[in-house]
Amino acid sequence: MLNYPISVFLDTNIFIGAKYDFSSKGIFGTLNKYINDDKIRLFISNIVENEVKKHLNDDATILCNIFKNARTDVLKSISSNILDDTSVANLLKKIEKDALKSEMVLLFDKFIEESKATVIDSSGVDCNQIVSDYFFGNPPFEAKDSKKYEFPDAIMAAKLKILFNVQNPIYIISNDSGFRISFYNEKGFKTFESLKEVFNLINMEAKVYKDVTSFIVNTDTHNYISAIITEEIIHKDIDLDGLDFDRKGICEGYDYEEVYFDDISQVDFEFSSVDDITEDTVNITLSCTASITATCSYLDESNSAWDSEEGEYIFSECVSIEEIHQPNFDCEVIFSINREGEDINFKILAIDFNISLDQWTRVSRRSIETGDPEELAKAEEMEALEEYHKHR
Repeated sequence: MLNYPISVFLDTNIFIGAKYDFSSKGIFGTLNKYINDDKIRLFISNIVENEVKKHLNDDATILCNIFKNARTDVLKSISSNILDDTSVANLLKKIEKDALKSEMVLLFDKFIEESKATVIDSSGVDCNQIVSDYFFGNPPFEAKDSKKYEFPDAIMAAKLKILFNVQNPIYIISNDSGFRISFYNEKGFKTFESLKEVFNLINMEAKVYKDVTSFIVNTDTHNYISAIITEEIIHKDIDLDGLDFDRKGICEGYDYEEVYFDDISQVDFEFSSVDDITEDTVNITLSCTASITATCSYLDESNSAWDSEEGEYIFSECVSIEEIHQPNFDCEVIFSINREGEDINFKILAIDFNISLDQWTRVSRRSIETGDPEELAKAEEMEALEEYHKHR
């Protein structure tokens, strides 16, 4: 049995990984529920607080530049006066960078307030020990050139070891393995990569937990859910990015104009966590995989003829590429709970997931020869199917 409320510490990367979704529908909304139910007591450090705010400011700048560039490109062809009377008018309004930064930081401040988070400082930390750990490569300092950037982690770890122990335990949530190693063999400390692992730990004490997990691992249920996820993927608007970037920002690959999904198969999943249980519903997360094949095309400018007077191509050559992707993605499923005496049955109410296909999910890519009749026929067939599904 857990001794509530349990203490939980969140690292900066947890906020970044959740894309700062402080809405009631996001993971921090679920966290607040457990806090309000006196199941969790939340801790962050002033280092985490300032790091998150710095990332919010940086991301706000990037977001402003994205909208600014999009607005500039659109206005090259269409008057803003015309756009003001269309459904995209709000999307192309000028964004004040400083105002957006303030708004995003305010949302984070509001979360800290509503979650009753305790923000701990670095007072009492032994800096001499941290310097010694740095030169000897002890955790969280890893044996690499960038280890000097781990000083904030070392300060946080040292402070947490001052405040918590076997009599006053805490759960450390971070997807930074180096930071988690800092607490290895430390009594009173347990580390997780995801906040949902804490939710699952809490829900394991509920009777319905065993019922729903047994239901999920049943072969018939497993196949049924896999089929539903497959169908959802088929009808989902999936983005496929054909461009590749290295750490220096050097780009290669293709900027596709059209993408047709030819095949979606091998959809499978493993149970991940039970995130929330109410009287009538249970929310779970599944860790999913799939194999997705797409036929993509881009304009080959080197083999196309441009008419500068008319401002259009006299002749354009399109190149077709086949890409195969195998994404890993989380799928959130909500089940209704139907009780009949001692029996409990579950029914799917909603399924939600996001899939992005890019250089990290791509397993192969090949050019499709234009003169291959079989491939051309296949592309035409998939285009017809795409149009069919769009208008169902």
